This record gives sequence, C-alpha cells and structure tokens, in this order.
Amino acid sequence: MKRILFMVAVGLIFLGMQACETTGAGKGTITEQSLWDNRIGSYSQGQAVAEYGPPTQSRELGNGLREVVWVQNEFYDSSRSAPQTMTVDRFGQSRPETASGVIGFKKRTMTLLFDREGKLRSWQLK
Repeated sequence: MKRILFMVAVGLIFLGMQACETTGAGKGTITEQSLWDNRIGSYSQGQAVAEYGPPTQSRELGNGLREVVWVQNEFYDSSRSAPQTMTVDRFGQSRPETASGVIGFKKRTMTLLFDREGKLRSWQLK
C-alpha cells in the first residue's frame, strides 16, 4: 500500500512539474516569430554563424547593413501534413491507403540583416 501511495505521489509531482513547464509560468508558447523578434538588437552575426554554420550568401548593403542568407533543405513527410485516404478491409478495419506520403526535401531560406555593430536588425524566413 505504501508503494502505491509513493507512486501516486511521484506521479502527481511529475504531473505538476510538466504543467508548470508547458505553461511557462504564464509566458505561453514560444513561436518562431516571437523567438526571432526577441533576438532583434541582441543577436549577433557570430551567434548566427555558430548556430547555423557558414552562410550561403553574404553581402553589404549601401546603408551600413549586411544581409546574410542561409538556404536550408528540410526533410519532410507529406503524410504528416496531409489527410490520408482510408480504406476498409474485409474485416471492417480502417487503415491508411499508403504507409507514408511523399518523402523529400523542402527548401527554406533565412535572411538576417545585421547593423555595423553586427547586431540583428531584421529577419525573414521563406
């Protein structure tokens, strides 16, 4: 009996910790947009290179800004983003028509603009 009570207590503590972590103590979910918006003015070009590797392209703009571009190929499985066709077998069980969707790569371009001091001024993801 003591073992069961101990397991229940541990489970409740774990559940409480998960609830605090997911809510972020009232901060909500961090989106990609909010992450990049919060980096403006503080994120450096050196940090970007350390995080994403050497850029695909970099050029000076006439107004003292430097445009730095990374082109990334992201792996994707379309079966996770598109509804699947379902079939019903002779036993009445429904199952997906195919095991997976189209697997391939999707190109993603990230453009960051840095000022003379090397701090992020704007960003764009395509």
